[in-house]
Amino acid sequence: MSSPVKSESLKDAEARVRALTREVGTLREDLRREAKKRERAVIQSQEQEATRKLLESKATELSYSNKKLAAELEGVQDAARAAADRDRRALRSLREGLALVETEVEARMKKGSVHVNAMFKQLQQLKYVLFQPGLIIPDEGERV
Repeated sequence: MSSPVKSESLKDAEARVRALTREVGTLREDLRREAKKRERAVIQSQEQEATRKLLESKATELSYSNKKLAAELEGVQDAARAAADRDRRALRSLREGLALVETEVEARMKKGSVHVNAMFKQLQQLKYVLFQPGLIIPDEGERV
């Protein structure tokens, strides 16, 4: 048989082999877990990169839309200012025209009032002449 020293060293070697085998198994398991983590990290990184690209695309699209809307808004504001100016000018013109019409109506009213007063005076004179006592109105056949 073998000597006790040899047997002891064989047992130590076998124990070391078992310990190393366990450690190798543990390291392989750790490596497998780390590889899985790495795979998940790569997948997550790819997903995030795709999301980033999508968001950049959306941001570019929104920036373009924003520029178009800003230009459109500026055009609408310019048109609104022009319309407001036109409306102010038209209103000013209407006010001036109204003032002129009011002046003309007042002048015509005064002129009409003068004519009515003159006609009323003539009517009063005519009544006085016609209804004055002792006035003789010739017949159609008579001459005065």
